[in-house]
Amino acid sequence: MQKRRGAALATVAALALALVLGGGVVSAYADEGTVVTVANEQELTEALEDAAAAKGAPYTIQLGADIELSDHTEEVSVGISVTTSNHQTYCAYTLTDGENVHLTSVPGMTHTLSLGDEIFKKSNGSLVMFYASGTAQLTLSNLTIDCNSAGDENLNTGTAVCVEHGSTLTIEDGAVITNSDGRTLKTDGRTRSLTGAVRASYGARLVMNGGKLIGNDSGSTEDRTTAVVGITNSSFEMNGGEISNNAISSEAVTYSLSLQGLTGVVAINTDFTSMTLYPADAGSPSMFVMNGGVISGNTNLDGCGGAISAGLTSRRDSNATGVTEVTINGGTISGNTALGGGAVSVYGSKYYTGDDGHGIVLKICEGARITDNKAVLEDDAGEGGGAIVARNYALLEVSGGEISGNYSDLSGGAVQLFNRADMVMTGGTISGNVSEAHGGGICVAATFQEGSDNASSLTMTGGTVASNTSRSVWSGEEHADDPFAPGGGGIYLHGGTKLSLGGSASVSGNVVEGHGSG
Repeated sequence: MQKRRGAALATVAALALALVLGGGVVSAYADEGTVVTVANEQELTEALEDAAAAKGAPYTIQLGADIELSDHTEEVSVGISVTTSNHQTYCAYTLTDGENVHLTSVPGMTHTLSLGDEIFKKSNGSLVMFYASGTAQLTLSNLTIDCNSAGDENLNTGTAVCVEHGSTLTIEDGAVITNSDGRTLKTDGRTRSLTGAVRASYGARLVMNGGKLIGNDSGSTEDRTTAVVGITNSSFEMNGGEISNNAISSEAVTYSLSLQGLTGVVAINTDFTSMTLYPADAGSPSMFVMNGGVISGNTNLDGCGGAISAGLTSRRDSNATGVTEVTINGGTISGNTALGGGAVSVYGSKYYTGDDGHGIVLKICEGARITDNKAVLEDDAGEGGGAIVARNYALLEVSGGEISGNYSDLSGGAVQLFNRADMVMTGGTISGNVSEAHGGGICVAATFQEGSDNASSLTMTGGTVASNTSRSVWSGEEHADDPFAPGGGGIYLHGGTKLSLGGSASVSGNVVEGHGSG
């Protein structure tokens, strides 16, 4: 569209007026750079070409109508290393070094940009709408992105945005990303773990200040990994907005994938293996910071973490360093469901334990609310932890906030610690949680294997554990020290685990309704 503006662009910039030139409306403003209105796929393609030519300058593209992408595709190299041959996949549009694009709708309107059936045919059924790398920046506001690929009936694989290697995606108020399956993208005729309705990998950054990621559903697929937000060796900062009513239900998903943060609603993975093999390209340990917003009503019934699944991929000879951190400073995580950790699952690695013995840390701080989540038992599968499950050399730090009203079909109505996981509580409240087995508030467990040296620990110097309930529906005569053992209305300790209470810590008013006591 640059070719149709000519010298008029300078006049528009100076006067901040809109000029109708042919089929497009063009204006420029000091705070948004060039502002272009597009009404069809061809105009959008031309506008993005102009944005590429204007590297370093902000470029705003407004949708003036709903647009279905049906024609424009290109192959892009994706993956870990920018210095070696990568996998190829299809995308509609690419942004590279220096591009700074704001995609929105004309003022007062919210238009939809969707992936059409025809464009999937041209990309073997697998497509990224926007792929960004280098120092590219993409901002979304006041529009809907429809990936047209959610659920069992649709065999397409659609991702809205993938950012890699230093690029940034910012989601602002009014942006909605929906109807993605979030499954593994096909590359070179194969599949690999490039998943998510939104994906940030290998040194990229995702910032969510507003907007919504809603109605994304993996369906019952044969793909091994799936996510709504997939983060690998990158950062995700959530300051506002909503991630809600999404479903992870891939039949091929295994516990190990969700525990490693490769599958989940918000899936946070640090790939220490890639950091060892490609130290210059693979980025740093992943970080997720939630300062505000809502994550609610999501389900992950084939894995752990109804809202957030965070973990590590490592191996014996990994020499990478750093700690993966998930920090909840504020916001609400509520009404989510999973087989373990109704809200959050964190999982470390015995092959990478960091300087203090933990490769992954979950921090619950003042202002966080984790409420009314469920860990369910289905087909004899489940992990417990109505709100949180921490496993395998993970560290849980609770310094404030509220963990309340959560429920577990097994143990740990609020928190389940398992297999060398440690918890340090210095503040906050754990109250009103319910477990069907033991540990209405907190369950501290090993591996339920006789003679194992994998005991977890709880150190509590502050905070409150109160008014939690262990229903203890199974008899201790049959389940002496296993996931179904009774007792522990507030805190339950399995054999060999460790508990330290001191300072201003308070444990009171907890109840055992069935078998057992404590």
